[in-house]
Amino acid sequence: MTNIIEQFGEPCNTSCFSEQNVERLISIGKERTYPDSSHLFWEGDLSDKLFLLKSGRVKITKSTDEGKELILYMYQAGDLVGQVDPFHSTKHTFTAEVIEEAEVLLIEQKDIEILICQHCDFSIDFMKWMGIHHRLTQTKFRDLMMYGKPGALCSTLIRLSNTYGEELEDGGILINKKSHIQIYRT
Repeated sequence: MTNIIEQFGEPCNTSCFSEQNVERLISIGKERTYPDSSHLFWEGDLSDKLFLLKSGRVKITKSTDEGKELILYMYQAGDLVGQVDPFHSTKHTFTAEVIEEAEVLLIEQKDIEILICQHCDFSIDFMKWMGIHHRLTQTKFRDLMMYGKPGALCSTLIRLSNTYGEELEDGGILINKKSHIQIYRT
């Protein structure tokens, strides 16, 4: 088995899982195809499954009280999408819309719970994934709530320069061209 980056192309949000644990996720997934403009889930739906993207792209949005749509994430092949809280019944707080036909592996919450109980290394990797996801979401909400859209843009640019920037001789920072996906991951 090749590593997740070799399998899907670019670094993805499942890179915190070991190769063995990615294989475990793949082995319990059920293949599904979602057409462009369809939804994996809606805000308020029962959160009882995750989606491992094999191909395609998905955007995660949050609706405001005024009816505006905030795009929080853009996912691509290799990314794990959803918010499952093992051993608890919860609802999605976001909407996941397919923006490019997606082949996914649908992973049921009950199957994740079995993996967590059977493999302690999987449970640690899963906690890492959840922690990273929660931290990124919290940071994005904080930036939007505290600083508004201009402040959130500035914060994103700072994170981009810290993550991808290269210091120049004159003290400036150069950020090479990045994809929309890379920007949404910061």
